[in-house]
Amino acid sequence: MIMKFNLYQKKNAMLRKNRMSDKGSCNLSQIYEDYRDLKREYGVSLMEDGVLCAPPSAPSLPGGPGKFYFWCGERLAMGEAATPSDPLNYDWSNAKLDVALDIGLRQARTEFFEILARHTPNKEWFDETIDKYREHVILISEFLFVLRALGADQHDYFLELIKLHNLRITNILASSEHEGKSGGRTDALRGGLFPEAVIAKISMALSQGGFELSQSDMARFLVDVMSAETCRKTLDGLSKCGLLEVIVRPYDKARVIRSPGILENCFGLYMTAIRQIMNR
Repeated sequence: MIMKFNLYQKKNAMLRKNRMSDKGSCNLSQIYEDYRDLKREYGVSLMEDGVLCAPPSAPSLPGGPGKFYFWCGERLAMGEAATPSDPLNYDWSNAKLDVALDIGLRQARTEFFEILARHTPNKEWFDETIDKYREHVILISEFLFVLRALGADQHDYFLELIKLHNLRITNILASSEHEGKSGGRTDALRGGLFPEAVIAKISMALSQGGFELSQSDMARFLVDVMSAETCRKTLDGLSKCGLLEVIVRPYDKARVIRSPGILENCFGLYMTAIRQIMNR
């Protein structure tokens, strides 16, 4: 779903808060300044339709150069979803077409797991992992696919995705639902922020030509769709299947995620099937 960018509407509320209360806190005014730096230095801007987009020269999703929606639109775009004036006013004259579309989408989803099963190196772990974490496997596959499609796994554009992620989570925390509260979902979202020390460590690794995605990094990016514990368990299951490699770095004990590309390619085929269905 395309998200409307309402950062400016919440700017004052964000700037009134000096710091979050948890140890992974971020300075809100500094995050806002970071966004302005991104806009000035990297061309991140509001397009005519009000959607947060990247400059035409940036890596794009398959299909050629041009603007793309950060992290599939909903995850890194700012703001609230636009809704119709009457969301229950469904046009039932389109119902048969929509049923056909639904059947096609279900078939594409089934084929995603069938292809994944055929290419899983350690098949004895596949059924158990999928039975427990089916939805989360798709979300992790999507995340890895988007990183590869955007080229964020190859250069420091990854740092800009982190800044935009922090900006989005901070915007959510500044809402009336979470502002001034603690516990539960609010604390989980705060845990999804990248602290400055972590960003500095990632920046150093990128400057030295290395890109390593840790389990903690992935859990932060996926904080609004799964808990950190569920993310860990799903990654462990995928590792047992041979679809991911989880390595413990000796110097800081961080769990680093490496992918042979099976999940990304399966998700790419899944998207191709959906595109074909939409073009029928």
